[in-house]
Amino acid sequence: MTGVPDLDIAVRVTPETFDAMVAKRWSNVKPDAARARTRDRAIETGKITAGDSIPKLSGLGSQVQDILGDEVDHVDVSIIKTG
Repeated sequence: MTGVPDLDIAVRVTPETFDAMVAKRWSNVKPDAARARTRDRAIETGKITAGDSIPKLSGLGSQVQDILGDEVDHVDVSIIKTG
């Protein structure tokens, strides 16, 4: 194996929880705004990135990265809609 691997962490949630998270994160978004496109992409893919989640999970990725040190190159955390 060459290089150091990335680590992807998926937090799986029910469709209802996912929809509630989308509604909370992107409430009052103007239809033509960049945030609306980000929301639409999350809905389309069933994935909310750590930086877009509420609460933000990017800190979790940083903590895991600190624990693992040089064992991984990068840690990504995402919310994934089940089903």
